[in-house]
Amino acid sequence: MKKIAFLIENHNDLRFIITYFEKYKIKSDFKQLDENHLIAGVVGEVPIDVHEGCLKYKFNDIEIDVFSSSLKIENSNYDKIYEFFPYWRGKVYENENKENYEKIFLNIGERTSTVDEVETELNGNKLISGANCQLDNVFYDFKLNLIYFYYFFGFNYLRFKYRDVNKDNLLGMYWMGGYKKERDAQVDKIKKLINFDIDFYSDKNELSTYEWLSILTFDSWHRNHIASWTDYETSVVGYVFETLHHTIKYESENRLEYIGEKTLKSLLFSFLKMPFILDCNPFSFIDLSKDGYWFLNSEFFKYDESDDVDTIIEKFSKSIDDSVSYLAELNAIHLGDIKKVQNSLYTEHKNKIDNNFNKILKDVYNPEIGESLLNFILR
Repeated sequence: MKKIAFLIENHNDLRFIITYFEKYKIKSDFKQLDENHLIAGVVGEVPIDVHEGCLKYKFNDIEIDVFSSSLKIENSNYDKIYEFFPYWRGKVYENENKENYEKIFLNIGERTSTVDEVETELNGNKLISGANCQLDNVFYDFKLNLIYFYYFFGFNYLRFKYRDVNKDNLLGMYWMGGYKKERDAQVDKIKKLINFDIDFYSDKNELSTYEWLSILTFDSWHRNHIASWTDYETSVVGYVFETLHHTIKYESENRLEYIGEKTLKSLLFSFLKMPFILDCNPFSFIDLSKDGYWFLNSEFFKYDESDDVDTIIEKFSKSIDDSVSYLAELNAIHLGDIKKVQNSLYTEHKNKIDNNFNKILKDVYNPEIGESLLNFILR
């Protein structure tokens, strides 16, 4: 039987990838925790492999040991060693691969370079990517980013329990004027389509000097994500600006699409029984839709596979406009009664809204393409 090792950096930026291999994990005995361990929710003991930092898997006829790359292992014990590294856009990597050693790079949370540039950057190395790049040595799964951000920002610690909160606005979003011109233009466009006010969550609080300093140094960036559902739950519909705006043609032409924590929130926060309008690269929206996710603008986005980039952008832009106009029409029909608009939307789209939440939890805990990913790594 062949025996191999995966070396993965001992931090969340890479370690979360083992989620893909969970179904191939070999169960181990348990070991009593020593007094230096503090693990919420764990009583007394943990699996030995977790405790000692060597996770064991069996895939087909291959035994796989997964270590932190900071640990020293005996190379002679393995037929081959795979070591995983972060990918940085624009950097050219050396190819140091040998018969018994291979580097593999991992891209999460950011887009790649263009296809031609990535081919040069990788120099024959493999890349596992949460952003699309159509090369034979690139494995693309948009859900890689969803899984990463789910754990990185601590959404796995949230207690997703619906609360019957009185809605105080029909449409809510995070938006700061002057930050991105595409978003400013979109907000101006939306205001012309509606007969009600938008709730801009970003305008809520006055920041202290300490908070401003925390923002400038990014100390608080990773701490402000989870609580956002308490903003969204006051809205009948949430509007989400992804990093890549749908009107940026360069990114669509070069298929530089990817999604991030903003899309993750719109799926997780579906447990609030509310739909979201997702404003993103239209090709990312197509990926999400084909996989079974739904947004309010899914109801209005009709396209043909043969459509060119300009047509796709135009049709996707119209789907956002139509979603906003649909909300305005419901508001007029129900004479501005927010509760009736909420009930109407949820009654009409209940199954799709509920499916988003159920599906995202299934996808982050049990990715279905672990076999495909392992075959890519081992080929």
